[in-house]
Amino acid sequence: MSKLTANQQLFCDYLLLDKSRIGSTAYRKAYPAVKKDSTAEVSASKLLRKAKVKEYLARADLERSERTNIDADWMLRELAEIHNMRVDDVLNDDGSVKAVKEWPVIWKKMVQAFDIQEMDSEQALIIIKKIKMPDKQKNLEMIGKHVDVQAFLEKTEVTVTDLHKQLAAGRQRAIEAAKGA
Repeated sequence: MSKLTANQQLFCDYLLLDKSRIGSTAYRKAYPAVKKDSTAEVSASKLLRKAKVKEYLARADLERSERTNIDADWMLRELAEIHNMRVDDVLNDDGSVKAVKEWPVIWKKMVQAFDIQEMDSEQALIIIKKIKMPDKQKNLEMIGKHVDVQAFLEKTEVTVTDLHKQLAAGRQRAIEAAKGA
């Protein structure tokens, strides 16, 4: 496979740095002479269809995944572990909070807030402890959208023949409507 040009490699490298992977932004950085958004969008789209660019990006993604040990399976395991977090993992039977050193690792990594308030009343010291868990609804949505789960994926199959027939029927209705008008 042929090598990328210097600008093509810059484009790919900028694209890999951008979490949202917006091709036009990376294209303008790699090709600073291009000023119009529409030109950058079209050119980026063309570049992303080139086999050598696709291969470079795929190889870079694979290397990053191997380097970090983070891939789709890791993500799904983490999401499942978060979903399975239980409040009794961090509370004693009497409702008091366990010492943090007794918490499971996932709680230590994922607790979103830990708030301790002490209020001194005339009769006693009142301590209020609040622990905010990760958003389980959001977590379930992320699991459902996972590439391997695809719980929310809606599949619509349209064959070219069906589409052709639908277009022809629509065209015929338009002709008939024009004649009747």
